[in-house]
Amino acid sequence: MYKKAEASFWITKEVNLSQDLHHWDQSLKSNERHFVTHVLTFVTVADGIVIKNLTSRIWTEVSLLDSKLADGMVLICGVAWTMRAAGKKMAFLVVRQFTATVQCVLMVIKELVSTQMVKYATSLSRESIVHIECQAIERLETLYPTLKELALASSPSFHHRLSLLEF
Repeated sequence: MYKKAEASFWITKEVNLSQDLHHWDQSLKSNERHFVTHVLTFVTVADGIVIKNLTSRIWTEVSLLDSKLADGMVLICGVAWTMRAAGKKMAFLVVRQFTATVQCVLMVIKELVSTQMVKYATSLSRESIVHIECQAIERLETLYPTLKELALASSPSFHHRLSLLEF
């Protein structure tokens, strides 16, 4: 599996870059070089902004989620372990981080989460890396009593209502 993952990325020593400068000067017109340079600049700056936003925020480890965080917003990063739709407006995701897991509930919320996002989340492949900003809820049924049967109450672990799901 490691070799398969490694093969999905290009490795510098496997790519012949010796003709790149020649191709840049000879094959591209001035306006094409200008365009490529500006696109690469934009991508680099945009990536820097995303990295700054991700690193400047406080992330919570899944294993540290407890009742002290109830009703607050938390940021978690983990691996989508299982996904299950519950109709068109709700989905359950189990997110794993190392050996800890947490169940997340993704619901359609006007102007925050669309039905397309719920559908997309249920189609994630297992082990997709997800960044989640959510409201921590100690017990899901206290907020949505009608969901008591849907909440997987196998342990007193936290349940989360996702307000934004980033990939």
